Amino acid sequence: MNRYKINRLVILSIFLLMGVGTLLLVNYLKSEQSTDLSHITIDDMHLNSTVDKNQLIEFDDIVLKKYKFYEKYNQPDLVFKVNKANNKLKGMSLLKNTKVKTNFGGEIEGHVQDVVRELGNNYKQKKIT
Repeated sequence: MNRYKINRLVILSIFLLMGVGTLLLVNYLKSEQSTDLSHITIDDMHLNSTVDKNQLIEFDDIVLKKYKFYEKYNQPDLVFKVNKANNKLKGMSLLKNTKVKTNFGGEIEGHVQDVVRELGNNYKQKKIT
C-alpha cells in the first residue's frame, strides 16, 4: 500500500473516532443534567399533556416563535408554556401563589427537600461550575 493511502486512512479513522466520541459525550451530558418531571402535576396539569386553550388566558407580553404563554382564569400566578404546533404543555412557572395544589404536597414557600424526596432517583442536582 502506498504511503498516501495509509495517511488518508489514519486521518479518516481519527475523525470518525472524534465524531463518535462527541456523540457519546453529548448523549451522556444530556441525560446527566436532566430531571424527569413527567409525573409531577401542578393544579392538575402535567408536562406533555394537551392543553385546552379555551380554559386559559393568552399571555401576550411574551412572544416566541415556537411557544405561547397562558395563565388560568382562577390562577393568574401560574404561567404555562405551550407549544404552538401541537398544544402540548412544555413548561410551568408558579410565581407567588402558595395555595396551588401539587400531587406531592409541594408549595412555593415549602422546603426544597420535600420536592427532592418526592422525585427520589429521578432527581439530579446540577453542578454550577
